[in-house]
Amino acid sequence: MLASEARSPARDRPFGPSRPGGATARLEVPGTRRDRTDRQKVYRTVEWTSDWMQGGINERKKGERSMGRLTGKIAIITGAANGLGEAIATRMAEEGAGVAVLDRDKDGGAKVVDKLTSIGGQASFFACDVTREDEVSSTIAAIAMQFGRVDILVNNAGMEGANKPTHELTLKEWDQVMTLNVTGVFLCTKHTIPHLKQAGGGSIINISSIYGLVGGADSPPYHASKGAVRLMSKTDALIYAPDRIRVNSVHPGFIWTSMVDRYVHDAGLDREEARVMLDALHPLGGTGEPDDIAWGAVYLASDQAKWVTGSELVIDGGYTAR
Repeated sequence: MLASEARSPARDRPFGPSRPGGATARLEVPGTRRDRTDRQKVYRTVEWTSDWMQGGINERKKGERSMGRLTGKIAIITGAANGLGEAIATRMAEEGAGVAVLDRDKDGGAKVVDKLTSIGGQASFFACDVTREDEVSSTIAAIAMQFGRVDILVNNAGMEGANKPTHELTLKEWDQVMTLNVTGVFLCTKHTIPHLKQAGGGSIINISSIYGLVGGADSPPYHASKGAVRLMSKTDALIYAPDRIRVNSVHPGFIWTSMVDRYVHDAGLDREEARVMLDALHPLGGTGEPDDIAWGAVYLASDQAKWVTGSELVIDGGYTAR
């Protein structure tokens, strides 16, 4: 158990637990009196619980639900039926956001919603193909109608596409990746902006890649699309800054999801050998986990990032530091 006194009531977090598991602490609230005896009377007890494996700290009074970083905000997350999208939806719901789960996978999307509601979150599934403007427009309007507002957009839907040299690619293979990875971001941003303006501002988070920053000798359409997403983010950050709409891109390293699994399979690599190879590319070792990206998205969506726009949040285990 840990006991400590907070010397300044203005501090959001005067101390933290030093080990996994719950820890009880005394926190001084505003209204401190000079007399030590009186000061002790205005302490209240707060239960601190930590979950280091999940990378987060949850603070709450005993018997009360905590106020999360996204409480009162409504988030739209595309490609949220699995992988990074599911992780982002989960962490945002845990932080108090109402979540609109968008995907073409109805079964997967419904399972994610069930998961979020089972932990006390507010969530609904909306079937949507983000490459079709009519579907995007009507879906986002329906979300705004149901939830009453929109504050956050996470453009996560994407695909890796054909892994061929440029001269062997067909136009159809090129267009398939560009339509989902780039046009999908454009359409969702276009139709969400009016709702963010109506809300008085908001946050758009575009999931790019390390290959939106550096080159790679494979998957030309994918790399080109992620570079486009990076520059689209900066452009929109400048256009909509007067509206208090922040736009940032996130650049994950290799995160072991179904997309990376397909990449390994299509490259004809043994799964375990591929893990060893990919691990060696990241100075911190290993490949990333979906939660590594999810917590970054939570930060960018929160008011803690109120002065962050047009930036690139690189979460890559040191891959691009070389």
